[in-house]
Amino acid sequence: MLRTYGSRGFDIEAMEATELERRCEAWARHILTGTPAPLGEEEPEEQEKTESITMDQHHWADLQRFFRRHRRDEQAAVHGSAEGMRGLIGELTSGLRSAVSDDNAKDDMVTRERQARYEAQLQSMGERVHTLRADLVAVREKVNLDALTRLHNRGAFDEVLAKQIDFSFPPARPWS
Repeated sequence: MLRTYGSRGFDIEAMEATELERRCEAWARHILTGTPAPLGEEEPEEQEKTESITMDQHHWADLQRFFRRHRRDEQAAVHGSAEGMRGLIGELTSGLRSAVSDDNAKDDMVTRERQARYEAQLQSMGERVHTLRADLVAVREKVNLDALTRLHNRGAFDEVLAKQIDFSFPPARPWS
């Protein structure tokens, strides 16, 4: 278990992964082969009672302290990384929210400008159509008047005659 734990370690501020693997291997050799315990590598957190503790029990306590301290350091490192990740995600979310808001504001501004431009074009076209209609009416009047006598000419007579005939006869209905 110690070898597996050591091989799966990762760098933290308190200890690099290679150092963890080295220490776990030393403890595993001590337990399996009886080589000297890697003592003095960790400072005990609490003073343990030394009454009736055999040398083997003392080494187990050192191993437990080593393991607990490293797990606590790992937990602090993971917690710190998670807090950093939360902060980064918060900043990213805030930045995206701001970018989307800016884009929406720019889209609204472009839409308003485009709508104002279209309305101006429609108004200009409406004025142009009104002017052309007035010009057309004036030209028709001119065409129907003789330039020399200023009396209605044959074209005007034919147009009035056609209108009068249309009014006097109702449109033909199809046979049903």
